[in-house]
Amino acid sequence: MVVTGFACVLLFMLAGSGFVGYRAGIGDRETRQAQEADKYYQRGLEDLNAGRLELARADFAYVLEIDPNYPDAALQLQVVNDRIAELARVEPTPTTAPVEVAATLVEAAREAYDAGNLQAAIERLVQARELEPGFEQQAVEDLLFRASYTHGLQMLDVDRLEEGVYYLEQAAALRPLDADAALQLEYAKLYLTARGYWSVNWDRAIERFGELVNIAPGYKDTYSRYVTAHILHADSYAARGDYCPAQPLYQKAMSLRPDAAVQAKLEEATAGCLSATPGPLTGTLPISGTPVAVPGITVGRLAYPVYDEATGAYTIYAISPGAGPFPAAMGGQPAWQPNGSSLAYRVLGIGVNVIDISSGLASSVAPAGAAWPTWSPDGSRMAYAQRDAAGNFQIMIVGLDGASPPVVVGPGASPVWGPNGLLAYSGCDASGCGILVDNPDDADPPVRLTASAGDTPTSWSPDGFNIAYFSNSDGDWDIYFVNTAGGVAQVINSPGDDGMPAWSPDGAHLAFASSRDGEWAIYTVRFDGQELTKAITLGPSSPNWSNERLAWAP
Repeated sequence: MVVTGFACVLLFMLAGSGFVGYRAGIGDRETRQAQEADKYYQRGLEDLNAGRLELARADFAYVLEIDPNYPDAALQLQVVNDRIAELARVEPTPTTAPVEVAATLVEAAREAYDAGNLQAAIERLVQARELEPGFEQQAVEDLLFRASYTHGLQMLDVDRLEEGVYYLEQAAALRPLDADAALQLEYAKLYLTARGYWSVNWDRAIERFGELVNIAPGYKDTYSRYVTAHILHADSYAARGDYCPAQPLYQKAMSLRPDAAVQAKLEEATAGCLSATPGPLTGTLPISGTPVAVPGITVGRLAYPVYDEATGAYTIYAISPGAGPFPAAMGGQPAWQPNGSSLAYRVLGIGVNVIDISSGLASSVAPAGAAWPTWSPDGSRMAYAQRDAAGNFQIMIVGLDGASPPVVVGPGASPVWGPNGLLAYSGCDASGCGILVDNPDDADPPVRLTASAGDTPTSWSPDGFNIAYFSNSDGDWDIYFVNTAGGVAQVINSPGDDGMPAWSPDGAHLAFASSRDGEWAIYTVRFDGQELTKAITLGPSSPNWSNERLAWAP
């Protein structure tokens, strides 16, 4: 492949478009440690039941490294050590040195790599590096690079672009990529950037896909999307009688790929432009289908992310008792503007954007690596979490007038701004981790309300006295709320995972996502746990769901 000329053009395009780089939505250690502990505890049980005692010992030791108080982890480690000791006919060893655990993990990673299970190899190597960074450092980095590089390219080949970009960037952090892999990585970034504007801002989608068409027209379905974006943009104008701006878009689509149906639309738009006086351009987003009555959604407007297995990405849909559902944005983590028509959301690889639902115009608020946008009560500022150079999240606040740069509140993740001006987020203080509450406009330190690192706040009650959150403190993810005075109440406790609670505008109900029936769906429930209603079926898969949110506003 000839790459030199393309690479120069590509670098220029990336600089011109403001693309800062792709960062996959994997949470930092503070906010993800409870979820990681769950994952490896379950893996430890599986290894123990299968007789893989050394791996089980590594798993349970890693859980205790993450959370020394994890329920039953110490007991399970003792069980494993007793079995190993019994087999070896020696006295049981109550603890395991980190270097021994790391050695077991690296050996398991090598076996997984040789077997072609690259995902497992990467997970074991990352686990070993976290536990004992100095163990066989060069050999571990070499294997991690090869596994991440190969797995990343494989994911790109099967159109799992977000995952492919993530693993290739993991490899690039260890050593430079070769020219072909680097080019494939940049193509994927450009494609994801363009696709992020799909159905949200047709002008930008056309512009970005046009850039990619100029250098790699055969990449994925780039050319087809470029043509289709012109047609759909023209359709949106024609649907409201604005034939003059639709005409050149249809004409461009015909020049790119002649089609009888588009030709008929072009002729209709040409005639309409000659005979009609176009009105003001409202730019409203298309609504898919007719409004439907959704059980449990009787007030306000609900925004929710839906995972598409074909693209490996989330799309935000919006619904209210009288409209929708319709696609509002390509991305996740929605947050409605207080008393406004705008929606903030996160786009992987781009950052935090805001779209005006009434006009369809989108703008950027924060760069790549930003997540969990939340509006100030008056809608003039936005808080979010931003990755720093070390990969940890910092809570940031920025004015939406663009007059001043963002200010740092402190380390933490998953911020949510309450109606009384207090900011809740996941974080740690000197005595532990949990949900912190802070007034960002004074110098007083934050107050910690809960005591588990997995506690993730997502929504304030309309009166500003309670914070809905989800936590895995009892073994699986369930719904709680905590009062600003410190009292905790559990709302939902089911065998499946339940999360992302959002208060209804009247404060009477919560919406939340759950996998209790074997597939993901949105449910509503009264704040006291009664009147459980299944509202919207989402589908069988929802990866990284614990980083997502629902947004319910008047």
